[in-house]
Amino acid sequence: MTTLKDKVILITGSAQRIGRILSLGLSDATLILHYHTSQDEAQSLKGELDKRGCRSSLFKADLLCSENISKLFDYITKKYGRLDVLINNAASYKKGAFLEEDDFDSCLQLNLKAPLICAQHAAKIMPKGSSIINIIDKSANKPFKGFVSHSISKAALMHATKALALELAPNIRVNNLMLGLILPSKGHTQNAFDKLVEKHVLVNRQPTNQEIVEGARSLIENDFINSTTISLDGGWI
Repeated sequence: MTTLKDKVILITGSAQRIGRILSLGLSDATLILHYHTSQDEAQSLKGELDKRGCRSSLFKADLLCSENISKLFDYITKKYGRLDVLINNAASYKKGAFLEEDDFDSCLQLNLKAPLICAQHAAKIMPKGSSIINIIDKSANKPFKGFVSHSISKAALMHATKALALELAPNIRVNNLMLGLILPSKGHTQNAFDKLVEKHVLVNRQPTNQEIVEGARSLIENDFINSTTISLDGGWI
């Protein structure tokens, strides 16, 4: 496994779930750990990373506000001078009424516009060979019932990745990491989640944390992967 010790990586939504898994798994790099409301979890994550000897810093920001995104990248520029990898992980996953306008607007703001603005800022301080990874899920291919806004936003982000890759080539690569059933959502018991896995996942299990991290690492380390989607779903049916 190639070391990332010379890389500076920003992970949005780093404090919980996939963000936490990726942060811990990429701890050989220098990490900027973005969070919004999950302050306790973010500080706990940083404490764990400190024990591992990982160089990391926390930054609180509401990515619904473009000005806050600018402040985040101003901080990165002043502290580190560059960014090698951007992982757009922060997202809204909220079940709601069909096209409820406020939810629709905020969902697209966080799940689509914020990653694009982050990419725009990142590109200005990224050296040649850098990488942007957008985290999406299976709703980008097949909408989830009850999650209209979320499904639309992830499908749009999947397409936006190709547009970004076209604009930023050849110096910066842009890819999607599409996740299947990884962790139970809020309100789902482990038993209910296991039944979904049995129904939809051919290998009939959740991925290990290491498998998730290896998916991200492959997009960081392999310079020939660009403008595509790596699907980490165990065989989805």
